[in-house]
Amino acid sequence: MLQEAHQSRNHLKIDFPPDKDIYSSKSITFILEENRIPVGTFSLIIDSASKLPADLTFSKELSEFRGPFRFLSEICSLGVTKECQFKRDMMFFAIFLATMQNFALNISDCVVTVKENHKHFY
Repeated sequence: MLQEAHQSRNHLKIDFPPDKDIYSSKSITFILEENRIPVGTFSLIIDSASKLPADLTFSKELSEFRGPFRFLSEICSLGVTKECQFKRDMMFFAIFLATMQNFALNISDCVVTVKENHKHFY
């Protein structure tokens, strides 16, 4: 199923694909399916010495969240097929999955960066 989802990336609206290898070992990719057909994907990137993709723009703001007993993650590469673009339950489900995974990993804070032209989706 992952291979099918990877091949369908050309048809997805990808928000911010982290293209640096430094993130790959500290990320979890989720495939959203509807009727067993991949309709979306997102990645949860765990904070590390490499930091998060959002640090490229919001380093000062994120540094305020880092500290003892504080652990960060970032939702990236959120994309859905055009048919699912305006389904509110799809976004709710993605956030629910990320929240449950963060809880399981004892992550205290999760961020997502939103491009101005994508804010209607969020």
